[in-house]
Amino acid sequence: MSCTLSLPPSARDFEIYQRLMLDGASTRQVASDCSLSQTRVRQIVSRVAHWMAQSLPPSSEAMDASYLRLAQHIAADRLQFLYGEAMHGWRATHQAKFTGVILRVTAALGKLPAIPGTLDALLADALEGPLPDDDTLARSASAGKQPPSSETSTAHKPCSDLEPGTLDSSPPSEDCSPRPISVPPATPTRLPATTVTPSHPMTSSDMPPAKSAARRAFLSPARPESSRHTPCAAADAPAAITELKITPQTLGFTTQKPMSRRDRRRLRRLANSK
Repeated sequence: MSCTLSLPPSARDFEIYQRLMLDGASTRQVASDCSLSQTRVRQIVSRVAHWMAQSLPPSSEAMDASYLRLAQHIAADRLQFLYGEAMHGWRATHQAKFTGVILRVTAALGKLPAIPGTLDALLADALEGPLPDDDTLARSASAGKQPPSSETSTAHKPCSDLEPGTLDSSPPSEDCSPRPISVPPATPTRLPATTVTPSHPMTSSDMPPAKSAARRAFLSPARPESSRHTPCAAADAPAAITELKITPQTLGFTTQKPMSRRDRRRLRRLANSK
């Protein structure tokens, strides 16, 4: 007696099947990439399809209903993904074509008896465990005890999650959000007051000898001989000086009256006429 064992296809055969049946590539392109003929590509695809049909579990009404529900949830997740992409394009460009996509996706989601994200919630329960409230209820049900009342649960936790479609008969009186922690304001540090010591003003008598000699040499032409020795008498005498003229060539006072504009014009005309 002889028996034949059907070996599974290779990784290359699965890749060819995926590219041709799922990705929508042509047989010519797949044959060119894999260095095969188009006829050979068709044979590989037929073999993989035959193996997958034999490897599927036996069909039953319960199994078909489960697969149908799974397909509905997968379709809902895909439509939710398309809805998010369309909303992103609408916010970025505000084009009317994204509005049509959003309306069609919303209509398709309304016809599916599935809520997007249910499969992700099942994966989270399997990987991270149920929520604390669900875990407490499950333990109470397995131990034959009554679940804790809403008053006890709200005493320990400010907010509780309920099952979908369940209304809370006794909602908490306070806000579910945690209370903000009040931080006392920081006390400003005061720096010690510094005492400012006024500096002693420097007078002309405290100047160095070199600066005093230069000052006397600069102001000596402007001081009369009598006022150098008798400052009081010079202060009482009437001032005969009318102009102080200091130039790099001449330092001192002059008694000449400055010329007016009319006199300067007259002298200019006399100089031009000569």
